[in-house]
Amino acid sequence: MNCRWNEEKVFPSLFETLEAGFVEARLHTDGERGEELTEFEQQRANSIATPLYLVLDPATERVLAGPLGGITTVDGFRAFLTEARAAAKREEKVGRLPAR
Repeated sequence: MNCRWNEEKVFPSLFETLEAGFVEARLHTDGERGEELTEFEQQRANSIATPLYLVLDPATERVLAGPLGGITTVDGFRAFLTEARAAAKREEKVGRLPAR
Protein backbone atom coordinates (compact mmCIF):
# COMPACT_ATOMS: atom_id res chain seq x y z
CA MET A 1 0.00 0.00 0.00
CA ASN A 2 2.96 2.35 0.44
CA CYS A 3 3.29 2.62 -3.32
CA ARG A 4 -0.38 3.65 -3.56
CA TRP A 5 0.20 6.36 -0.94
CA ASN A 6 3.09 7.79 -2.97
CA GLU A 7 1.09 7.55 -6.20
CA GLU A 8 -1.84 9.44 -4.67
CA LYS A 9 -0.12 11.93 -2.36
CA VAL A 10 3.41 12.53 -3.62
CA PHE A 11 3.75 11.99 -7.36
CA PRO A 12 0.90 14.29 -8.51
CA SER A 13 2.77 17.25 -7.02
CA LEU A 14 5.87 16.28 -8.99
CA PHE A 15 4.16 15.57 -12.31
CA GLU A 16 5.93 18.32 -14.28
CA THR A 17 9.36 17.34 -12.91
CA LEU A 18 8.78 13.67 -13.66
CA GLU A 19 7.43 14.35 -17.15
CA ALA A 20 10.36 16.66 -17.98
CA GLY A 21 13.14 14.15 -17.58
CA PHE A 22 12.18 10.73 -16.30
CA VAL A 23 10.56 7.62 -17.72
CA GLU A 24 8.56 5.43 -15.36
CA ALA A 25 9.26 1.73 -15.32
CA ARG A 26 7.63 -0.62 -12.84
CA LEU A 27 9.00 -3.91 -11.69
CA HIS A 28 6.35 -6.35 -10.48
CA THR A 29 7.95 -9.25 -8.67
CA ASP A 30 4.77 -11.15 -7.85
CA GLY A 31 4.10 -12.82 -11.20
CA GLU A 32 5.38 -15.55 -13.46
CA ARG A 33 8.89 -14.06 -13.64
CA GLY A 34 8.91 -13.01 -9.97
CA GLU A 35 12.09 -14.83 -8.98
CA GLU A 36 14.05 -13.45 -11.94
CA LEU A 37 12.79 -9.92 -11.33
CA THR A 38 13.51 -10.11 -7.61
CA GLU A 39 17.09 -11.06 -8.49
CA PHE A 40 17.28 -8.06 -10.87
CA GLU A 41 16.04 -5.78 -8.06
CA GLN A 42 18.56 -7.24 -5.61
CA GLN A 43 21.40 -6.65 -8.09
CA ARG A 44 20.45 -3.03 -8.83
CA ALA A 45 19.25 -1.87 -5.41
CA ASN A 46 20.83 -4.34 -3.01
CA SER A 47 17.33 -4.77 -1.59
CA ILE A 48 14.03 -6.43 -2.37
CA ALA A 49 11.89 -4.04 -0.30
CA THR A 50 8.74 -2.57 -1.79
CA PRO A 51 8.12 0.07 -2.79
CA LEU A 52 11.65 0.87 -3.82
CA TYR A 53 12.65 3.69 -6.13
CA LEU A 54 15.78 3.94 -8.24
CA VAL A 55 16.81 6.25 -11.03
CA LEU A 56 18.83 4.39 -13.63
CA ASP A 57 20.48 5.72 -16.74
CA PRO A 58 18.71 3.81 -19.53
CA ALA A 59 21.84 3.52 -21.68
CA THR A 60 24.23 2.22 -19.04
CA GLU A 61 21.88 1.02 -16.24
CA ARG A 62 24.07 2.93 -13.77
CA VAL A 63 22.20 3.87 -10.61
CA LEU A 64 21.97 7.66 -10.53
CA ALA A 65 19.91 7.87 -7.32
CA GLY A 66 18.54 5.50 -4.77
CA PRO A 67 17.44 3.22 -3.54
CA LEU A 68 14.71 5.13 -1.78
CA GLY A 69 12.09 3.03 -0.07
CA GLY A 70 8.77 3.33 1.68
CA ILE A 71 6.47 6.26 2.10
CA THR A 72 8.11 9.53 1.20
CA THR A 73 7.15 13.21 1.08
CA VAL A 74 6.95 15.58 -1.86
CA ASP A 75 10.09 17.37 -0.66
CA GLY A 76 11.90 14.10 -0.03
CA PHE A 77 11.10 12.72 -3.47
CA ARG A 78 11.95 16.07 -5.11
CA ALA A 79 15.39 15.90 -3.44
CA PHE A 80 15.77 12.33 -4.71
CA LEU A 81 15.05 13.47 -8.28
CA THR A 82 17.41 16.43 -7.91
CA GLU A 83 20.14 14.03 -6.76
CA ALA A 84 19.54 11.90 -9.87
CA ARG A 85 19.81 14.89 -12.21
CA ALA A 86 23.02 16.06 -10.52
CA ALA A 87 24.51 12.56 -10.86
CA ALA A 88 23.59 12.46 -14.55
CA LYS A 89 25.30 15.82 -15.12
CA ARG A 90 28.45 14.63 -13.33
CA GLU A 91 28.48 11.51 -15.49
CA GLU A 92 28.10 13.60 -18.64
CA LYS A 93 31.08 15.77 -17.63
CA VAL A 94 33.37 12.79 -17.29
CA GLY A 95 32.08 11.24 -20.49
CA ARG A 96 30.29 8.25 -19.02
CA LEU A 97 26.85 9.21 -20.25
CA PRO A 98 25.77 10.78 -23.52
CA ALA A 99 24.62 14.40 -23.23
CA ARG A 100 20.86 14.72 -23.30
